[in-house]
Amino acid sequence: MEAKKEGTIFENTVESGNSFSLQGFDKKGTLGTEITLFVDDSENVAIHTSCSQSVLIGMDFGDFTVTSGSSRNGGSLCEEQSGDDDGDSDDDDDHGDDND
Repeated sequence: MEAKKEGTIFENTVESGNSFSLQGFDKKGTLGTEITLFVDDSENVAIHTSCSQSVLIGMDFGDFTVTSGSSRNGGSLCEEQSGDDDGDSDDDDDHGDDND
């Protein structure tokens, strides 16, 4: 695994179905702005990690699924919403196409 500016930050073999964990390595305790994951020495996916795009529990990135995590300040990551795609607790998608 590589970080955009820092180079290799994790180098180990992880069998399919197993998990691994990462911790922030830069002076702010973060993973930097982007990490790249490799499978069999080939790039599998680049994940934007600067907080301008959400990383949520349950999200798939290439062959990988986020199963847990926390912010640099210790707050837990939120879970990805399923079905109701507007992120609130009601059953609509807030696209204005229902007749109420």
